Amino acid sequence: MTSKTENNNTPVKMPFFKTMLGSYGLLIDNFKSFVILGSVFSILLLLIYFVSGQDIMCNNGYYRQNHYCTNNIISYVIVHILGIFIFCMFIRCWGEIVFSKKNKLTYRSFIPQSSDFKVLGLFIAYLSTLAIAGTSVYLLYKRVPSPNWHIEVMYFAVVSLGFLVPLYSLRFLSYFAFVVEKEPLPNLGVVWHKTKGNTALLLISSIVLMMVGIAVSFSVVQNVLMAKEINFVTAIIGEYLSNMISIMFAICFISYCKIQKDILFERNDNAKK
Repeated sequence: MTSKTENNNTPVKMPFFKTMLGSYGLLIDNFKSFVILGSVFSILLLLIYFVSGQDIMCNNGYYRQNHYCTNNIISYVIVHILGIFIFCMFIRCWGEIVFSKKNKLTYRSFIPQSSDFKVLGLFIAYLSTLAIAGTSVYLLYKRVPSPNWHIEVMYFAVVSLGFLVPLYSLRFLSYFAFVVEKEPLPNLGVVWHKTKGNTALLLISSIVLMMVGIAVSFSVVQNVLMAKEINFVTAIIGEYLSNMISIMFAICFISYCKIQKDILFERNDNAKK
């Protein structure tokens, strides 16, 4: 970023409703793009999962008896890593259409780019923060209680610090939007100061976003997996819908990151115009 951006680290008060609900508004406003672009990537994922024998219907016992499904763990890991990377590509394409206001994508848009790998890297970094919190849970569960309460309190205090890592990492979600829009990442300290006083709001809005995604996914997936009579056409429709739900959640997530970026750096963006 420019030196002006680096020096402007004044805390920004994030508006409640825009932070909480803005991502859903962006989805509604660009619903046509979601259907068109989402369908392209959903069909691509569908082909990959069906060819590898890992479509969602393979979780249905009735379906597995008469259709190709694999239990190979290596194949499972490779295919799902590929699937995650395709989601990263979709997020970048979505940014090109919606955030950059391009009328259409070119064939080059569907070729992997460096920003796709950067999005993947950020995704892995955020998963790592959850792993740290999970390690704290494991250490607390496996600990042998000490008769010395001073040691017990100190152990609990130190290990519990791991829970703060994913909490405070929410203050840096705007980095996803910077990568998608192919802009230089601001200094960690700048983002930290700008988001000061917004941790509770970011936590609540993130939980709401996650709960909405889980609720919608569960309602669709549950109906799909509980079906007793599934033919190939039904399996295709189920996989398509499942992928579209995941893509919709990806849109809400990157839109949530975009809103954070716009709020936190609005003054700088306006100065550029």
